[in-house]
Amino acid sequence: VGLNNIPSLLSLCFYYLTGIGSPTCVNQTQANGSIILVPQSTQPLFSTQIFFEILLFLMFLSLLSFVGLNNIPSVAQLKFLRKKNDKIPAHPGSTENNYLQADYPPSSPSDKITPLRYALLLLAQALVAFFSHGVLPSLQSYSCLPYGSKAYHYTANLTNIMTTLACFLAYFSLVKRIRIIAILSSIAGVMVMYSIVTALQSPHPLLVGSVMGSVLIVANWVLCAGLISYIKLCLAAIFRAQEGKGLFWYGAVNQLGSASGALVIFLLINYTTLFSSVKEC
Repeated sequence: VGLNNIPSLLSLCFYYLTGIGSPTCVNQTQANGSIILVPQSTQPLFSTQIFFEILLFLMFLSLLSFVGLNNIPSVAQLKFLRKKNDKIPAHPGSTENNYLQADYPPSSPSDKITPLRYALLLLAQALVAFFSHGVLPSLQSYSCLPYGSKAYHYTANLTNIMTTLACFLAYFSLVKRIRIIAILSSIAGVMVMYSIVTALQSPHPLLVGSVMGSVLIVANWVLCAGLISYIKLCLAAIFRAQEGKGLFWYGAVNQLGSASGALVIFLLINYTTLFSSVKEC
């Protein structure tokens, strides 16, 4: 998951290099002589064609890496050795047994969870995916834009950075205690509710027009994104330690939750009047 966020982080860096900032409001005279304010975007340092060519180059590097991992002799030999060792019967005290245990360490009895907790963790992952992949991305503009284009700009960019940092943090320190994950999930739930409430109150949410409101909304979105990413990795580590198709069911409920959240928020935004967007000028 951490490596999966690196491309978005690189894209973000190139986006900053374009020099595109927030649009400014300028006067425009109408045919009847009236003057109105219209948004005007700043000119980028290089064209969008160059930006997409850079992204194409990154995708080409990813393709080369994929082809290399499947065709490099040393990698292919390592895959062959793993398959061969997997078929060797392990005998107590033999060197093969020690070798196999080094490659495939058995799950600790403490890693096993009851069927009830297994189901509850799957439900937790489905809810995390429901909000993080389905609901929140569509509500970010409704929640942040009332506080200004800069608040939205910082939120959209810093969340990508925080997500990547959270994934690298999980690489060094990963929590597998369900109680701690439940506490972290509760904190993330409060942040999610704050984001939803501000989106519902758009274009006049809490503390709008104040510096405190802008700082609070940016901090809430950024910390929420990092915390959710960390929770997802912790849940993935727990399911990975289970016997059977733990990661399969983890991925299945992740996709189901994401699709359900996207469908629900699509219907709410397009077929109800719950959310109102703010005008730029």
